[in-house]
Amino acid sequence: VELGYGLVALADKRRGGDLLDRVTSVRRTFAQEMGVIVVWGRGVVEVAPDHAVVSIGVINKRPTPADALDGNSASSRRVIDFLKANGIEERDIRTLAVSLSGDVRMRRDAQGNATQENDGYIATNTVEARLRQIGKLGVILRDALDHGANRITGVRFGIENSEVVQDNARTRAVADATRKAKLLAQAAGLQLGTIVRIESPPRQQTSSSDAAADLPIRRAAPRASVPIEAGMIEITADVDVVWRLSP
Repeated sequence: VELGYGLVALADKRRGGDLLDRVTSVRRTFAQEMGVIVVWGRGVVEVAPDHAVVSIGVINKRPTPADALDGNSASSRRVIDFLKANGIEERDIRTLAVSLSGDVRMRRDAQGNATQENDGYIATNTVEARLRQIGKLGVILRDALDHGANRITGVRFGIENSEVVQDNARTRAVADATRKAKLLAQAAGLQLGTIVRIESPPRQQTSSSDAAADLPIRRAAPRASVPIEAGMIEITADVDVVWRLSP
């Protein structure tokens, strides 16, 4: 009870109490200090790719597993030698897959009953090559057919030192968030204070041909290089920035 009467006295302005004014001041200060603004920023950088990655394979079918694998190995060796002869370093060539499997076909007897029977063996060998001279890609794709290749499974373009470009995009993202935050704060009659938090989830997407769809190749004449357009690679960075606000 005594405590209650004491609080009443402190809150009663007629008695000189200033408790309510002090509480209001504390609340105002707390609101100012806790007032924040969260702004999302995006930075985008477009650069030309400096290399291409392509998967080139050999697939063949023979009556016996040994014939299938031996024939495939000989053709694959010619493809690899061809790639090296065209300036692709050994470190930029790697085997992706080697497989050997039996093939079957369906046969029906006079009564219409279907049965499976052996139809030889299929061998495949696929290598991935990194071309640092993108201008030669079309010619290499076409000429690889003359050296035993009969399967191309995707062309991708990339950047060797992508982290430098990513950092540039992050810098632009922070600048974009800052511009938006200043605009919003000014519209609200406030000022930006210190930064409370920055969150930067890395995101990357490309606008170039980055798909790896299968491209079965048939030998054709007349001989011509494969048309290739590398396009541009778009590096995107997003940030969330939290600022304190001040009046």
